[in-house]
Amino acid sequence: MNRTCVTSGEDGLEITTSTAARILGVTTGTVNRWSRSGYLPYLQRGERGQGRSRWLYDRAAVERLAAERRAAFATLGKVAA
Repeated sequence: MNRTCVTSGEDGLEITTSTAARILGVTTGTVNRWSRSGYLPYLQRGERGQGRSRWLYDRAAVERLAAERRAAFATLGKVAA
């Protein structure tokens, strides 16, 4: 597994999986898969094995990925037209 876990967010604004999913326009399951695959870096809070750990996301990184995805889809729309 190629996970990308970072120690802190760029701007200190950390968001939950559901908020990241809403910004990206995908499901929470997709956000979790992207995190596990290393596509979307995450911040882990809480200890593994000590109950439930939380995965948080850097808001700036999520918004940057959302902008990249919008630009890619806009390009695809122009090519298809």
